[in-house]
This record gives sequence, C-alpha cells and structure tokens, in this order.
Amino acid sequence: MPKIFISYRRADAQYVTDTIYSEMKKHFDDDDVFLDIEGIPLGVNFRTYLTEQIAVRDVVLVIIGPDWERIMQDRANQPNDFVRIEVESALSLKKLVIPVLVKGATMPNFANLPESVQELQWLNAAEAHRRGAHMANDCKLIADQIKRHFGQPDISEGQETKSSSKSRSNVYAEAVSAIIGDPFDWCDVPAGEFLYGYNNETHTLPTYKIAKYPVTYNQFQVFVDAKDGYRDNRWWSGFGKGKLDQPPTQNIKTNNHPRTNIRWYDAIAFCRWLSNCLGGDFELDNLDDWLVCLPTDYEWEKAARGTKGLIYPYGNEFDKRMSNTKESRIGRTTSVTQYPQGQSPYGAVDMSGNVWEWCLNNYRNPTINNGFDDNRVKVLRSGSFKHNNFDARASFRGDDLPHFGSRFYGMRLVLSRSIG
Repeated sequence: MPKIFISYRRADAQYVTDTIYSEMKKHFDDDDVFLDIEGIPLGVNFRTYLTEQIAVRDVVLVIIGPDWERIMQDRANQPNDFVRIEVESALSLKKLVIPVLVKGATMPNFANLPESVQELQWLNAAEAHRRGAHMANDCKLIADQIKRHFGQPDISEGQETKSSSKSRSNVYAEAVSAIIGDPFDWCDVPAGEFLYGYNNETHTLPTYKIAKYPVTYNQFQVFVDAKDGYRDNRWWSGFGKGKLDQPPTQNIKTNNHPRTNIRWYDAIAFCRWLSNCLGGDFELDNLDDWLVCLPTDYEWEKAARGTKGLIYPYGNEFDKRMSNTKESRIGRTTSVTQYPQGQSPYGAVDMSGNVWEWCLNNYRNPTINNGFDDNRVKVLRSGSFKHNNFDARASFRGDDLPHFGSRFYGMRLVLSRSIG
C-alpha cells in the first residue's frame, strides 16, 4: 500500500487539510497517511529530517489554498520554510507529487516563486473544493488514482488490466529500455473481439503488445544521435520524400515529454532502426521481420477502448483531470508519466490528448498497412494538448500526409505481431 505525506500551510488550509487527512485514512492504512511532524527532535538538522520523512513516502499531496502563493513568496528567503523544503525534497526525490487545490484556489503563478519549486506548475492538479459528501467523493477520486498509479486493477475493466510489474518482466521491454532508455514498458492486449469506430463495428484481433507510453524526446534523440541512426540511408528505403536534411526538432527538450514534429516517415525509420538494434538484419519492406512498428488503426483503438468500447480510455465521461487536452489549459506537452489516472483498460497512458500518434495504415483503407512510397494520407489518433475533448475520444480518427510533421504529432510502438 503506498505511503502518503500531506504537505500544507496551517495559515492557508488547516481545517480542510484535516478533513482530507481523515478521508484519505478511509482508503489507506492509518500508518500510511502522514500529516504532521510532531516536533523535530532537538539537535537534528530539520532540512535533513524533512527530507528523510519524504524519502520513505511514495506520494506527496501538496495542499494549495488561496494564500499558498502569497505565503510562499513572503517566505522565499527564509531557510526554515518547512513547506518549501517538503516540496523541494519531493520533487528532487522523484516522488509522485499531486497538487491539491482547495477552498476555490487555482494553480499559483510561479513566476515570482523559488526556482526549486517551479516544476510543481507542470504537475496535473486534483481539486477538493467542496464540502461534506462532495469532499468525500473528491478524496476518493484522488485515492483511486493513487492506487491505480501503483498498479491496482482498473475497476472499469476488471481483470483485463495488467500491472506494470508483470509486463515489466517481458524481455523485450528490458531490451528496448536498454537501447532508448526509460520510461518504457509493454501492455498486453488479449486476443478477441472489440468495438471499432463511431458505429461500434465488431472486429477481432490476435494477442499483441502496445507500448505503455508514447516515444519521448530523449528516446527519439537516441535514434538521432546514433552513428547508424537517423542519417543512415538504410532506414529511408522506399520513401517518396526521403529523410530531412535535419532531424525533426522541437522547442521542449526536457524530461520525458513526447517527441513532436515527427512525420510518419520519421516514425517508420525509427521503427526500422530499433528493430535492427533488437534483432539484427531483416527485410526493410517486410513488416513480419520488424520487431517493433507503429500500431495499426485497429490495434490503437482496441488498446485505447478495451472490449467495452469506452468513449475515453478511462471511461465514458470526459474528465479534464485525466489527460492533457485543450480543457486542461496547459498549452504544451506534458511528461508521458503525468496522467497515470487516465490509463486505458490495458494500462497504456496518454491515449487521450498530449500528442497525436501516427498509425501504420492508410486513412481511407485501414487494411493497407504499408504503402511506403504512395504518399497516401495516414491515420493519426489521440488528439493533443491543443485540441478539445471531441478529438480526444478513443474512436476519433485524424489524418495527414506522411511527409508532414507538426508540434502536435508523435508516435507509439507495438511489438511484432508474431511475438505479441
């Protein structure tokens, strides 16, 4: 069971924090929810002590009320500001940090706040503005999302969800991680029927594996920087437009954001290169030889909707807290690990919003899965941070020509059909 640390300012949110503390203990063991440090022992370095307390917890809830920003700014130069130390420690130790907005507060303006807490502004916030039974429901939602992050089953699809600890044992996940780095894992999608498209047509697919996350900036950069990578002509065989003089660039080059400005051709070249790294020589134009590839339109949709034909990967009602869309008002990409609560029935994340993801097949005929030199329009899925929840539906299909890139376009992998 995950252990939770609650960080708050008494002058800002004492009473509502007490309520949150009581509600969270209904969902976790009493000893696993930590609210107050009952006096730091004499002679102990308080900064070290607070860091140690954060270190043994898995989750840090940062309670933000209407005065949180002002108090943080007033105490910016005070070395003994416990809340700032708690947030700094949680961020530096890579804990799951969840800002919780209370008493009608909105996310602070971080422009005049210490640099050490700036990363907090990019983390998706929960809301617990209401009282009574409504507050209990808000806290339950937070608790449910924490449990899902740490591998609890997805109650919407029951046994279909696979925990990351199980899929992580797959040798191919470890092999891919060794080449391009983390975060990386495969999600198992079992064989069987599923519902496809607006009209919920019934289709059937065999078992396969799809990447848990979109390809990140750093992971694609391994391909760009490799001696036999982006500039190697082998990976561009049969392409009408060929490779660019310069690899696709993007303004955001931090952490684990998805790589953007990827064209369909760039995505295919990446798959060819990575397949070669994993398995040696193979026929470039024979998809059966590739160890990794783009998902087909059908594979992407089943992985996103499950067998029940969900409207969104996480359920049938849109929730702006589950993904990075226009409604989130972030206005840029977010880390691929930022929305674990929005995962699909099989555990894949970011399948609604953040970036559009290329699929293998042609748009007008989803059964055509290559057409490397035909310059036909290809399928895009997921919507993006700039598009609204209509485009972020799991059944929505976008499209573009394969030689066009965009700051909204990225990619995701599937494992070879013969292996999956």
